[in-house]
Amino acid sequence: MGYKLGNRNIDIPGKDVRKIASGKRGDIYKYRNVVLKVFPKNYDQNDVLDEDAAKYLTGISTDHILLPRKILYYHEPQYDINEFRGYSLRSLDKKGAKKRIINENSIDVVNNIKALENDVILLSRKGVLLNGITPSNTIYNGDIFLTDPSRYSVLAEIDYDSLENLNRYQLHLLLSELIVTDAKKEGFSTSTVVKIRNLFNIKDDLNKSSDFFGDILEDNANLKQFIKKL
Repeated sequence: MGYKLGNRNIDIPGKDVRKIASGKRGDIYKYRNVVLKVFPKNYDQNDVLDEDAAKYLTGISTDHILLPRKILYYHEPQYDINEFRGYSLRSLDKKGAKKRIINENSIDVVNNIKALENDVILLSRKGVLLNGITPSNTIYNGDIFLTDPSRYSVLAEIDYDSLENLNRYQLHLLLSELIVTDAKKEGFSTSTVVKIRNLFNIKDDLNKSSDFFGDILEDNANLKQFIKKL
């Protein structure tokens, strides 16, 4: 089928395009040096990023929260069809993607969280709500990336502080889930608990996530039992 990405005509599937994942809201393809999120033909327009929002996000530059770079259209010029069907994303190096966050040193983890928080602040100021951020939409390869903006929303009327708090809260929940998942893979040993405590032994006034996890650790002396409940 014919698609258009910027000024390029591409076939999906095609010689230069290979599917790398399938999801409820579309398929993911690798095309040269970019990733394509392709919505199905009869997708629910209320369940994914709309064209105006996708175009808006292409104008925002973030580091660890991936955003659409170019808009993808289903293109049949003979029938005058040019339908919004997705977008391209920056391709990530997945080498080392099986690393576990809890095995990293605390400085690297805190710096990762800071980078995500900076993106959250920027997007909140731009009126963007980060819907649907889950571990399945996350890659960790030494850096933590949020990879799928298909359910993000651009809000017309917003209280910026409230939006930032909401986006931060979602980020905190995501990070908690990633760390707990790693802990469960490691097993509930004393060394695992020590690793988690060591991740957040750096206090930084500019890093609210570090304080967030620090508070959890302080409030749960028996971290092993706390993790098992999550």
